Amino acid sequence: MDTMMTSQVALPGMEPPPVEEQELAHVIVDIDVPHLDYPLEYSVPPDLVEDALEGKAVRVFLAGKKRAGWIVQRMRGIPQSSTIQPLEEVTSYLPILTESLHRSARVIADKHVATLSQTLSLAIPNRHVRAEKAVLRQKPPVFSTINTPDVGIWEGYAGGAALIQHLASGHSPRAVWTCVPGHRDRQLISLIQATLASRRSIILIVPTGTLAQKLHDRISEYIPESIGLLTSQSHAADRQRIYCESLLGHIRIVIGTRSAVWTPMKNLGAIIVWDDGNDLLREIRAPRTDALEVAVTRSHMENIALICASWTRSLRAQALVRSGWARDIVADLQLRRRTTAIIRVQDEKEIEREGPAGKHRLPPAAMRLIHEGLQQGPVLIHTPFSGYIPITACAHCRQPARCLACSGPVEYNASGPPACTWCGRGEESWHCRHCQSKKLRAVRIGSERTAEELGRAFTGFPLTVSSAEREISRHIDSTPRIVVSTPGSEPEAENGYAAVLILDAPAIAGRPELWAPEEAIRRWTSALVLARAGAPALITGGLEPSLAQNLIRWDFVDFADRLLDEREALGYFPAATVVALDGQAADVYAMADACGGEILGTVSRPPRKAEQHATVRTLVRWPKETTSDGLHTLKTLQQMRSSRHLPLVKITVNPPELF
Repeated sequence: MDTMMTSQVALPGMEPPPVEEQELAHVIVDIDVPHLDYPLEYSVPPDLVEDALEGKAVRVFLAGKKRAGWIVQRMRGIPQSSTIQPLEEVTSYLPILTESLHRSARVIADKHVATLSQTLSLAIPNRHVRAEKAVLRQKPPVFSTINTPDVGIWEGYAGGAALIQHLASGHSPRAVWTCVPGHRDRQLISLIQATLASRRSIILIVPTGTLAQKLHDRISEYIPESIGLLTSQSHAADRQRIYCESLLGHIRIVIGTRSAVWTPMKNLGAIIVWDDGNDLLREIRAPRTDALEVAVTRSHMENIALICASWTRSLRAQALVRSGWARDIVADLQLRRRTTAIIRVQDEKEIEREGPAGKHRLPPAAMRLIHEGLQQGPVLIHTPFSGYIPITACAHCRQPARCLACSGPVEYNASGPPACTWCGRGEESWHCRHCQSKKLRAVRIGSERTAEELGRAFTGFPLTVSSAEREISRHIDSTPRIVVSTPGSEPEAENGYAAVLILDAPAIAGRPELWAPEEAIRRWTSALVLARAGAPALITGGLEPSLAQNLIRWDFVDFADRLLDEREALGYFPAATVVALDGQAADVYAMADACGGEILGTVSRPPRKAEQHATVRTLVRWPKETTSDGLHTLKTLQQMRSSRHLPLVKITVNPPELF
C-alpha cells in the first residue's frame, strides 16, 4: 500500500499544491511559560499588513485564548506550519517595543532565567488609548539650545569637570560618583544640562516618588522644558503619555523610580542612577532585576553614558570601578571635611569611662549631644525600628515572644497591653511556651517609645516622630526641636540639623547577612547628610573598628573595597554567581545535580500560606567565567520541565535577601 501511494504521488499532476508565500509576523506572546519563550509565528491578514509593523502591540490566539503580544519581526515567506494562526488585531498606534529595548530585555531575562514576557511586562506600561492618541496629535516641540554648564560646582572632585565636558561633547563616559552634602542637586542639574547640550536625552532614576518629585521641581527651575515624571503614584494615562512622548522625542528628560529606567528615549545620551544600593530600586517580582543592572545593560548595548551616584559606595558600583568599566569620582579630603558632620562613634573605652550608665541605650554622651544641639536648632534621632516595643522576648529564658493563638510576634503598643502583630489578639494572659514565665522584656525599642523617653527628659521642646506609618511633612523649620525618625523617613531641616544621634547601631550592622554592613552605612549616611556642615554626630551601641573609622573619615570607597575583597575571598556575588533553587525536594535535587554548578548546601523551608508541603532551598554557585553556561543550562532544564507539565522550580539569581 505504501509503494502504491508513493508511486501515485510521484505521478505528474499528483504532487501536493505548492505553499505560497505569506506576510508573516514573529510575536513575543505575553505568557509566562518557559518553553514558549521565543517568537511565535503568525500570519498577517491583508487588512493588517500596513498596521502590523515591528514593535507594535497585537492580540493573538494561543491555546484557545486571546492574548497580548509584541511583533519583533515582519517578513514575507513560507510559514513553518500549515495550521498557522492569523493576527487578531493591532492594539497600538506606535511601535512601542524598540529594537534596543527588545535586546536589553532579552539580556536581563537570560541573566535571571526568566521569560522575555516577564521582563517586558516591567518595561512597557499598560496601554491607555486616549493618552496614546493625544500624543500622536501633538506637534513636535522646538527645544532651546542648552549651553555647557559651569564646571565650578565640581571643584574638589577629581574627574568631575572631565565628566561634564565628555557629556557635553557627545561622548558616553561611565562613572561612579560618591557625593558629599551641599551641592548634590546642582551637580545633578549640571549633568543633565551637559547631556542636553549635546542634543541628547537623559533619564534620572531615584528610589522614591518623593525624591523624584523634589528633583523634578528643582530641575524645572533651571531647565525650561517639559520633564517626564514617572513614579508608582503616576496614573496609567500619564505613564503611557510619557512613554510615547519619550519614544517620539517630545521630551528629553525623564525622572522616575525603578521602572522608568526602561523608558525608550529618542537619542538617549545618559542614565543617572541615584542611591543604587537602595532596595526600593529592585523589582519584587520575577525577574528580580534592579535599576542599576538595567542601566548597565542599556549603557553597554546602546553605547550611552552611565553615572552611578550615591552618598556611599555600593559593592556593585565598586566592582564596576575595579573592573575598569567605570571611572571613579570622589571628593577630596578637604571637601569632605568642609561639608560633612563631625562624626563620633561610641567605643568600648568610652562606655567604660561613662560607668554603668554608658551601657544604657541613651548613654550620657547621647543626652549631652541632644542638650547641646537643642541650643542651636533641631536635633535628629535616628532609630532603626518603628512602633513602641516592636520585638519582645520572655524575660526568663529570652525566647522570642509568640502569640498563643497564631504564633505571631508579640509587641507592646503605647496605648495598652502587648498584642499579636498578626491576628491582633491581646496578650494579657501571655505565658512562655518554653518555661511558662509570664514576664516579657523589650528586645528592641521603637521610635514611639524612644520619643516618649526623650519627651520626659527634654520637656519644653517640641517633639516629632516620623516613620513609614506616620510620616510627617518632609521639611521642618530651624527652630529647636527633637525629631525621632526611622530610616527613609527623615524630614529635611531648614539650614540642616544642629546634631544627629544614631541609636542601636548593631541592630543593622550586627546582622548575620552579608548585606548588613553595606545597608547600615547607607541608612546612617542618609541621616548624617541632613546635618549642618561641622555639626556633631554620635553613633551609639558600638561598631567594628574599621567600619567606625570609615564613617569618621567619610571614606566609603575604602569601605566598599574591603567588602569586595571579602566577597572575592568567599566566592560570593559580585565575585561569583549564586543561584537559589526553591521547590519540592525531588525537583530541586534533580535540577541542582543536572545544572553542573557547585552545590553549596540545602536547607528546608516551612510551607507558606499558599503551599501545602514544605519545600527546600539549594544554593548553587558558578565562577564568573562559567556563569553564562550555567544559567543557560538552568533555563534549558526549566523549559524541559515546563514542556512536560512538571512543577517548575523557582530560580533566583544572586538572591537579594542574602547578598
